[in-house]
Amino acid sequence: MSNSEKNMGTAEGKKADRAGWADRLRDRPAELLVRAVMEESGPGSGTGNEELEKAWRRLAGLGDSYAAWRLGRMMLRAGKEDDAIGLFRKASAGGSADASLELAELILRRMMTPLREPDTAVIYQGEWVFKNWGAPGSPEREMESAARRALDGFGRELKAAAGLDLPKGSASGTDIPALMARSEYLIGRALSTNLLCPLDRESPESPFYWFRLAAGHGCAEAYYWYAKSFLVIEEGTWNNEADKYVRYLHEGASKGDGFAGYALWICQRAGMDESADDAAGFQRLREAAEQGCGFAVQDLYMILRGYSEGDEDLKDTESARKLLQSAKESGIPEYQVCLGADAENAEDHKKAFACYRDAALRGSSIGALLAAECLMNGIGTDTDYYRAGWYLWIASLGGALYISQSAAGLLAAGGLGRERDPDLGFRLFMHEARFGNVECGKAAAGCLPLVQDADPADVSWLTGLFYELAHGSVEYALTYAGLLLYGGRPVKALAFAEAAEESGVEGAAEFAAGLRQRVGILGRISAWFLARSLYGKFNREA
Repeated sequence: MSNSEKNMGTAEGKKADRAGWADRLRDRPAELLVRAVMEESGPGSGTGNEELEKAWRRLAGLGDSYAAWRLGRMMLRAGKEDDAIGLFRKASAGGSADASLELAELILRRMMTPLREPDTAVIYQGEWVFKNWGAPGSPEREMESAARRALDGFGRELKAAAGLDLPKGSASGTDIPALMARSEYLIGRALSTNLLCPLDRESPESPFYWFRLAAGHGCAEAYYWYAKSFLVIEEGTWNNEADKYVRYLHEGASKGDGFAGYALWICQRAGMDESADDAAGFQRLREAAEQGCGFAVQDLYMILRGYSEGDEDLKDTESARKLLQSAKESGIPEYQVCLGADAENAEDHKKAFACYRDAALRGSSIGALLAAECLMNGIGTDTDYYRAGWYLWIASLGGALYISQSAAGLLAAGGLGRERDPDLGFRLFMHEARFGNVECGKAAAGCLPLVQDADPADVSWLTGLFYELAHGSVEYALTYAGLLLYGGRPVKALAFAEAAEESGVEGAAEFAAGLRQRVGILGRISAWFLARSLYGKFNREA
């Protein structure tokens, strides 16, 4: 037999051994797999990380998804995040629910903590949220898919365990229901990155649907996000269920979620939560800061430093110093926001922007909002609306969704530094208006004349909303007049415009003058009488 034939036979034998090893390991419980790994490593190999890594790497190369997941966790602990993501993707594709969940978590963390800005050319080309939203291969799409695979996988494991009459958990004793709840929460977070997502609690395309499921299954963080669904305007009328909003925040706070506790402090300050007085509310703020809520850390620091108006009696410089030190040691990015507040108080705006920017790149939603504000107004840096828009996207991921949507809509509709896009601006403003932001409702109404194909349902919703608002306050009469004109009712529009003009609403005189040229003499007379009755009503209420 020639050497080449011998080598071929040896190679085929190794290939057969490799396939046989993979077959023997397939479907083995985790404990047996680990034992097999150590036996294969050879006598005296021990259980050190290096040998174990070699074993996991060999098994992962044989296509074992469990081994790829375990190796990915080792890479993550070693700080090799890119390697970990690659291994989690491989294991997730192989059916590992654990790897799918960790992949979704890691993608969310990476989206929230970019550590650096994208290349300036990329930002200026508009290749940020407005252009690549939910595109195939985008991070939010991959995150959603991974979280859904995790949920399906844990569901199969739970059914298998129930069929074998075993405790609810995996072979390693993992609490599957808790992991399922976490998967549901991450699906909600992925869907919430789409600023045009539906808002109802019953649609599987709505993040609130998944937050509701996750909260019902015990995920503490989901309560804070689900509670937001109870502050929505529905069917053109105010339907804010503040009692349910507060109730779900209480449930989240009772489970140790700092964001829910911080929101409760805000509610107590606004008079929405009567279960706590000022002292108890301030204690809740302290607890939220201790639980790592960056919003709470920033607000508490502002109060302790005396920067917050109306809270001067709570000023405590020494406590502020300790809070700052604790935040720094804990790695809370709002540490930089606090330093930015100090710099801003000293009128060092350039340093303040640098601090806000650093906090944003480390995952601070507040830092991102403040950095965007600086960029939009040229405070401590050059005015740059494109970069501001990118920071607003980062802010939305951390929970400042409503504020960032408002500003993002402003960017899209106003043509501030980017190509004018009134259609996108209208949709963003509408989304924000349905969350109770009337100013965004006014902005959406202002976009209508420039929108190509507005959804009639959106127009009807806006008209119904401002019908109620305008009949309650002259402040909204001009907006309602614009909607009436858009709907083809210029005479009635003129009546409300004149009512607004009589009350001194800014811009009403010019709008009314333009309308008078569009209607005939009979129309102007009809509008005049109607305006008199409207103005009298508004004047009596004032």
